[in-house]
Amino acid sequence: MRTRLKLFLVLIIINLCKTDTAIEKYQTAFLKKPGNVDEVKLARIKQNLENWLSYNYSNKIFPSIAVGVVKGSELVYSYKLGTTDRTNYGLGSITKTFTGTMVMQAVEKGLIELDAPVSKYIPGLKLEKAELKSKPVTIRHLLSHTSGMPDLRYYQNPEIIPSATTGLPFNITGQIYPAGYHYRYSNYGFMTLGVVLEKVYNKPLKQIIEEEIFAKIGMDNSFASPMVQGAGGIQTNLIDMGRYASMWLNEGKSVNGVQVLKPETVNKMIRLQTPVPAFARTKKYCGLAWRTECDEEGVTTFFHIGGANYVAAWVQMFPKYDVAVFYLSNPPEYDDNLMTQLVIMQWKLGELASGIVGSVTPVHKTGETSPTEEVYRKYEGNYKNPLTQKKATVFYKDGKLYFQPEGGGQIYLPPSTISVFGGPGGPGSYEFTWHPLTQAILGVSNYAGFYERIYE
Repeated sequence: MRTRLKLFLVLIIINLCKTDTAIEKYQTAFLKKPGNVDEVKLARIKQNLENWLSYNYSNKIFPSIAVGVVKGSELVYSYKLGTTDRTNYGLGSITKTFTGTMVMQAVEKGLIELDAPVSKYIPGLKLEKAELKSKPVTIRHLLSHTSGMPDLRYYQNPEIIPSATTGLPFNITGQIYPAGYHYRYSNYGFMTLGVVLEKVYNKPLKQIIEEEIFAKIGMDNSFASPMVQGAGGIQTNLIDMGRYASMWLNEGKSVNGVQVLKPETVNKMIRLQTPVPAFARTKKYCGLAWRTECDEEGVTTFFHIGGANYVAAWVQMFPKYDVAVFYLSNPPEYDDNLMTQLVIMQWKLGELASGIVGSVTPVHKTGETSPTEEVYRKYEGNYKNPLTQKKATVFYKDGKLYFQPEGGGQIYLPPSTISVFGGPGGPGSYEFTWHPLTQAILGVSNYAGFYERIYE
């Protein structure tokens, strides 16, 4: 009976994620909020940003750097050091948003079904584990990082499944939680989506990118590597990145008038895909390819980062204000100091975007819903990893939440949101899964695996 109940709860979650009406309240209307521009304040913000960039450039934090702000269809601000408008930079993981775009174009054409199993397009591919009683992994699961396949960087005990077993041109990691359960970043999911696109178009991914993205948006000087995969391999520049951001602000329409995606498709991509606490005022989640935040009015921002040695890229849209920001750089080492400076730059670009649209409320600030004691108490209890059978306990003490694995020490979990917490792996290391209807806690994940809640 208990097993059937758990399966029923998982099924509800999966079905909820597929139901537009259940998540419609998180859809942005792309409202364009008016503002009054303070030119003196705006000039001061620009000067502050440029001085900061020049300082970091002279100290070789950024070997070269290009930043931009897009308003509607226009690149209204750009600044660059050691580079040109047409110098290409690697985008790293921002490539995933291009892959997501191409998948959704294929959905519009009827070539792909969002909720079809991946095995429909790659026959014989089985990503789900029988011992997890997982439903088949679908295209939606791959797009929203909810397939259950973790990324090697974010999982301590990976099970590597060789390409000889799957037929894919690369190894993947084994599933650690049931499909559709919750978010856990995965390069392998998007690499697999790249293979799906090649199957349905019967063309190399590089050619699909050039025809479906670069040509339609007018990204004439961008480049896709012959070895491009769904998770990385695209290079672009200041001008073309501005065109890409503009397409998203204009609900799928490029600056040269091509409807790359339908407006309803763009909205679908930034909707909630997994359950979060219903009472949270601010929600942070992964849509389809995009990281997204929303408040009571709708989506406030959606964004993606690309980071690796010689790659530091960022693009962020603020749809309510019709403005977007981005940066492109080529650091030889993507280390902790660089990441700190990039966070500061993201903040400064958000401040600049606020000044450009004349918003009194900073466009890049969102309210937080901190966990109350009542919420903390909901997390308390016993958990068990269904794969390893190892147990863990979550408890609340002196105003703080702790996770204690069997045979291990207490781990303090500082809150990032109501359901996402930090830990030894940094912000987002621990995520609790809520039932969308009963608001019961179904489980918690960390970089060592997934633990389901044990209700005695």
